[in-house]
Amino acid sequence: MPFPSFQVLEIGWGLGYSASAIQKYRPRRHVIIECDPGVMAGAEKWKNTTLKNEEEDEKGKEEEEASSSNNNNHSSSSTSSSSSSRSIVLVQGYWQQVLPSLGQFTAVLMDDFPLPVEGPGAEDEARVLASTGGSRWHHFLDLIVR
Repeated sequence: MPFPSFQVLEIGWGLGYSASAIQKYRPRRHVIIECDPGVMAGAEKWKNTTLKNEEEDEKGKEEEEASSSNNNNHSSSSTSSSSSSRSIVLVQGYWQQVLPSLGQFTAVLMDDFPLPVEGPGAEDEARVLASTGGSRWHHFLDLIVR
């Protein structure tokens, strides 16, 4: 069942299983935030393949409808591809930094990866966890409720 008005935020692409499942519902906008450059490269390939497959599916449906209407001698106008009004947006970065600029969403899937305990970003993660009672989830809620 499609949900053409849904705007979905997915935090953390991982292996893309969730992203593929979300696309089965054909949301109007699917924004994916991913912080790892290597994982983001996989997400880019997935996005291109997904959009290409959707275009091919839409073309096949249009050709089938045209063939069916020609066989029945009915004139009908075909509607534009629903994939043209849909988008998959990939955002590289930490959700804590990019989320405030992304707008509103109908649904959220959060499967983030914690920032490192040591090294770059550790100080920010420690500060965030201390300010939210030790929970990235509470930090997320603080950002979206503002």
